[in-house]
Amino acid sequence: MISAMLFYNKLKSDIIKNGFKLNSYDPCVANIMVTGNQLTISWHDNDLKESCKDSRAIDEFLELVHKAYGSIGKAKEKDGKIHLCFDTNLDYTQEGNVIIHLIEYVK
Repeated sequence: MISAMLFYNKLKSDIIKNGFKLNSYDPCVANIMVTGNQLTISWHDNDLKESCKDSRAIDEFLELVHKAYGSIGKAKEKDGKIHLCFDTNLDYTQEGNVIIHLIEYVK
């Protein structure tokens, strides 16, 4: 629990320094506007999920992550339409929809 809190405090500090605003309803969600598009990051423990219409904004955020945490270990990146995030399977294969599968979470 202590390591999770230390990571949260460091990540929060790093993203605020870079212009992100924490969500007032969920302190593990932050947003920033980049080239007219909202970049949203959410996290649980050390799992991060980024989303933005502009993939360059995501690449820039990943550079920030690598710079801040690369000495600890390489961040694993996944791009595509289906993601396992926080033990939840997020399926973006249907235009305009997300299908959420909780099978891994239930296991």
